[in-house]
Amino acid sequence: MGRRSLSIRLHLAIYGALIVLPLLAAGLVIAKFYVDQAREAMTSQAIQTVTDATEAIDQELNRYKLALQVLESANYLSEGKFEQFYLRAQALSESVPDSAISLRKAYDGESVFLTTQPYGEPVPKMPDSALREADKLAVEHRSAVITDLVAGSTRPAVVALEFPVVVDGKVD
Repeated sequence: MGRRSLSIRLHLAIYGALIVLPLLAAGLVIAKFYVDQAREAMTSQAIQTVTDATEAIDQELNRYKLALQVLESANYLSEGKFEQFYLRAQALSESVPDSAISLRKAYDGESVFLTTQPYGEPVPKMPDSALREADKLAVEHRSAVITDLVAGSTRPAVVALEFPVVVDGKVD
């Protein structure tokens, strides 16, 4: 009798396994399919978000570049009117939150002014090598250069839009 009941139990266990295992396998396949679809959708959404953010940043930087081009075209620099140029640069800087405009000499990076400081106040030389490299590229190519994120110990991290000023056909 013990042998026959064990055999029935074994048969029932096998029969139960034959019913449950295909359902379990189907559940795993469906779950994997769902996870793959969700991952693909999230990846696509992340790429779209990054693309949208990049386009928005590019549009902002192009607006700032255009504003700097308009500022440069005022002829104050070619006439040596640095204080008038400073006042216009300061007005532009104040219209853009958390921004500053610095006029630096191309050959040594020495600042003429910084719009966050009163005109005529000495401005420390820019020690950051990334900004100096961007200056060099802007002068060499005579076009705007956007820096990577530049962090400093005494100032917040910034992204700089380096814009060469051409006076009388040369970058000064």
